Amino acid sequence: MFRRVGNSATSRSLRRLYSQASESGSRSQRSPAYIFGGTLVFISAAVAGTQLSRPTIHNDAYTTTEFADKQKAFQELPIIPKVEQADGKLRLVVWGSNKSHVISSDSTIDSIHTPEAVSLLEGAALRDLALHSNHAACVDARGDVYQWGDGFFGSPSSASDTKNRGPALTLSGKNITRLQVTGSRVFALSASGKIYVLSAQAERQGLPSGVPSPSSSPWWGTGWLWGEDGNIDFAEIVPAHALAWGEKFVSIAAGRDHLLALTSSGRTFAHPITKSANTHGQLGFRKFDIPNPYVAVHTPSSRIHVELTPKAVTDPLGQGSRFSRLSLLSSPPSNSNSPHTSEDLAGVDDKNIRFCDRLFEIPSMKSVKVNQIAAGGRSSYVRTDTGRVLGWGANEHGQIGLGGNVVLDTISVPTEVVLWRSTPGGTMTKCVDMRAGGDLAFFTVERIDGSSIRSVDLLSCGNGQYGGLGNALFSSAQGVPSRTKSVSGLLEFSEKTNNLQPITPRSLSVAPDGHVLLTLDTISQAGPGGGGQDLFAWGSNYDYQVGNGKRTSIAVPATLSRPDGNRFMLMKTKAAEVKDAKGKVWKKNVEVEQVAVAGHGNSVCIIAFLTRLRIPARSGNQDVFGSIWHARTWHVNKAPSPLTVELACFCACGASSSNHFAREVDIRSAEDVKVVYKFAEKTGVPIMKASGDYKGGSGFLYPKYQRWRHWLHAYLISILRLALLLKKMYGATIFGRHQGLEEVGMIDDHMKRTRYGHSPDSWKRLCLEVLEGSESQQFVKDRLKIDAELVESQSRGATGQRHITLWWSVRVE
Repeated sequence: MFRRVGNSATSRSLRRLYSQASESGSRSQRSPAYIFGGTLVFISAAVAGTQLSRPTIHNDAYTTTEFADKQKAFQELPIIPKVEQADGKLRLVVWGSNKSHVISSDSTIDSIHTPEAVSLLEGAALRDLALHSNHAACVDARGDVYQWGDGFFGSPSSASDTKNRGPALTLSGKNITRLQVTGSRVFALSASGKIYVLSAQAERQGLPSGVPSPSSSPWWGTGWLWGEDGNIDFAEIVPAHALAWGEKFVSIAAGRDHLLALTSSGRTFAHPITKSANTHGQLGFRKFDIPNPYVAVHTPSSRIHVELTPKAVTDPLGQGSRFSRLSLLSSPPSNSNSPHTSEDLAGVDDKNIRFCDRLFEIPSMKSVKVNQIAAGGRSSYVRTDTGRVLGWGANEHGQIGLGGNVVLDTISVPTEVVLWRSTPGGTMTKCVDMRAGGDLAFFTVERIDGSSIRSVDLLSCGNGQYGGLGNALFSSAQGVPSRTKSVSGLLEFSEKTNNLQPITPRSLSVAPDGHVLLTLDTISQAGPGGGGQDLFAWGSNYDYQVGNGKRTSIAVPATLSRPDGNRFMLMKTKAAEVKDAKGKVWKKNVEVEQVAVAGHGNSVCIIAFLTRLRIPARSGNQDVFGSIWHARTWHVNKAPSPLTVELACFCACGASSSNHFAREVDIRSAEDVKVVYKFAEKTGVPIMKASGDYKGGSGFLYPKYQRWRHWLHAYLISILRLALLLKKMYGATIFGRHQGLEEVGMIDDHMKRTRYGHSPDSWKRLCLEVLEGSESQQFVKDRLKIDAELVESQSRGATGQRHITLWWSVRVE
């Protein structure tokens, strides 16, 4: 077992976890003046594969009195117990710096030398986690945002003041899927494609006087319905020009002072966070507009037009000398680190979350379709749909990857990164993934030679002063992307394909301080009962963030070792119980996995949901991605605009669309679906007590003679499908369409049949009554969002007249 950070019992000393890397490349290359600390996070599920064979991990005892006193704060706990054991809780595993109480909020210890289990977020599985030097934020299973750390609460005045400083709920009801943090902001991307921003400090999250709460304002939607905290101030960042129909933001990446955003159509946007957002041209543009902070009512004419000019343009010779040049009169030094801004920004507070409220499309990227974005500290990267990489921004360490002959410290125009240097002729090269952090950039490159054997290399460039390049060199500048040792070009024989297959990186996390965590996808080729995924760590180790118990930086990727000598591996499993960040049970029997996240000077192993939850399709025309069902049918395009944001899955439009939900869901009897009985109770529809597998139609559950005669048949199909969604998924939306009326009553439909017609209000009431009876009132209040609207149909039926269609959607949060 690993030790757990606590405050009650004296623990035994622990045995150091030594890296398997060669000591030849382990010489120290650190300087306290440049170390900010790196945080690494793992999401740790209750996986039997990481269960240690010994009850205790022993460590070489430290002899200093100070550390001996601090050792009393540790309490032993099992790290990742088996699911079937009594203690089947999910726990974080952390190591590295805890000076700001980011990895253990209730501990007084400044650093954790080797992986430890902590009580922070115990039992919770997370959608995302982001760590900064003095504050952190996470998204729990419900999609709510929590923040903590000394940077958020303020520095504790005493040791006792560290109590009750755990994660605090700051944004709820928005179904957040991804987070990015900077020194002053927390950015959150929702499943519907909206981007929200909060302050990183609790004292700045209070609502300004005279400003209505975002949750109560109609501009902010249904915050009053979903229980948002009306005292927390947040803002939505919107594009300067409206997106196309059906287009939404799907990814965000934050640097030190700028934010990148990617839409579902492959368009790239940038957002200035502070006045320093364009010091090296990392925005991709100079001119933009911001709201006037001195005007109470904002109008397009009242906005301030500003310009942020890169320092290389304002002072092209400023970097020509290591020494400060004399300035004339009282002007500031020409090589000052202060950003060059227009005069209109002189009195504007860029610490306010409303400093800039818009995203601006990068002009030079308008004709380029992008599949992925990444942001370094002061640089930006995009990967196109053809597998090519463009980069721009700071390049003083060669982090843009333009080669050794390019010595410019600023690249203000997106320029292609050459990834095929030193490769044989005829070799096809394509980038399949990329990551960036601080002054480092990594590119996962797929190569195919003349023999059609595919290989995968991890290339790195930038500042490797502390070994972060992973190429066995401590180099402060690397302009040519070089292979990262130990994890590049790995092959293994696959019995399935009967040939060699590459071992690819599963995930990569780059810390701003220069340490890196990589997980190899060693489980995809494993057979029955195969192990987990290898975890490699390297780079800066000043705060023990590499996790080997030493403070020597490592220039070659090395695996972490368990006390029994085996490799420390990340696993996936089905958790018996998953809680939200408040400790309430969210769901049971959920598939989760361990994920490694690198931060400022520390590391964490958290429990996360599987990145892609795949359910094999047997027929139909839908895609399954994550926990969202997508349908490529004409129904999506015909939906009214107020509902398009919610239409994330498939259309439940009647028996004719049964193939849209062709899934083997084992319902041996209608009694298995409680919501069906509640619906029948409200409507009086008889239910056949028969068995069978539901595959889209309703014939298995209802009397055959009722199939086309009963006027509620279509509604029953919709509710049944919703019931299956509730049983199998979360974060999904079901929607459909039926003929409707302004007021409830009988209607002659377009097929010359008489049936019952719902109004939007009666349909929503019916859904609420049925779902509250089958689930609970609290479930409906916390997790369901129901919309309905009447729209005139564009098609004519057998009667030759257009009819009114009732469009509805139910979203499961």
